[in-house]
Amino acid sequence: MKKEMRKTIIYAWLAIGVAMTSCSSDDVIATAEIPAGLSVTVEDAGYVTSRAEEQGYTTVFTSGDKIGVYAVKGGEILAENACLQAVAGLNGKVTWQPVGVLANDAEATYFAYYPYVESLPAAVDATAADAEQFFAAVADAWQVAEDQSDYAAYTASDFMTASAKIDENQSLRFVLNHRMALAEITFPTTRYVFTNEPAIPDYVLLKAENIVFNGFKPFEKKEAALYAYIVNPSATGQALSGSYGNEPMVNEWSFTPNVKPGTVNTYNIDRKKGEGEIKHLLQVGDFFLSDGRLLSKDADASVVKAADVVGIVFNINPDRIGDDEKQALGGVVHATPYQDKTSGSLRRRAI
Repeated sequence: MKKEMRKTIIYAWLAIGVAMTSCSSDDVIATAEIPAGLSVTVEDAGYVTSRAEEQGYTTVFTSGDKIGVYAVKGGEILAENACLQAVAGLNGKVTWQPVGVLANDAEATYFAYYPYVESLPAAVDATAADAEQFFAAVADAWQVAEDQSDYAAYTASDFMTASAKIDENQSLRFVLNHRMALAEITFPTTRYVFTNEPAIPDYVLLKAENIVFNGFKPFEKKEAALYAYIVNPSATGQALSGSYGNEPMVNEWSFTPNVKPGTVNTYNIDRKKGEGEIKHLLQVGDFFLSDGRLLSKDADASVVKAADVVGIVFNINPDRIGDDEKQALGGVVHATPYQDKTSGSLRRRAI
């Protein structure tokens, strides 16, 4: 997941007494007036991961997105499933406006969830003190999409909740916590991640082909070479399976996610068949091996002698490679001419 970004959206409430329609276009909740200047902040708390690097999953809100809000005081629901909707703003940014009227009570607790639905799949608990319990039954009953290959379906499966109270600055700050879990699925790969500055694109040496998922479709994160699938932790014992490879070498795989709410869980399919991610400083003079791997020019002479070297890197600046040459070598390249051992002819190959 690389660098996790937090999305903060602040919107100002419309003036007192403005008439608005509800998200369902039917009901308008009549509640106390909201003073001008009351604002709401919505943040994504992100997923919890055991890996050292941060994760690159974030909810990107666009025009038309909606969150639902409840206001509760002393076990009594003052506002039920009030809707806040994102609308297009200036400079391509979205602003959020209430659709309907939301109760204003400094003693009330406000519970928010995303994404908004007109009818929740289970009842909320008005006696709960926090969002976890308030939406407990809803989270258990939340249906994730089998087909999450489309980003809209992927985000619609990601149920998030938060609670807040109006502070001294007349502001509500919702920090949304993920109630579902995320399964990362990776396949055998060998990827060189170059540490050069300026940056050089990654070099993918091994990549699984013809990947098939049985009965579900995850969201593909191409830049991270993995697939992401949101699962409901309450759906225990649900196996995920599929295959990859071409005939006659088709590899079957299957696992049962063991997940907790708000966590990222990585499943490496046949991990030992690839070397994974290799950090490498690409230098002129590096050795290019027959299997496509690289060997540093600073490697011990004995290591170089034992390796099947077929070429030496002579250029690490892709700008010095012509467009036609790049296309012939596969598009994104870090090229080297190498001496073919059998024919003695000079050939180029993309690395």
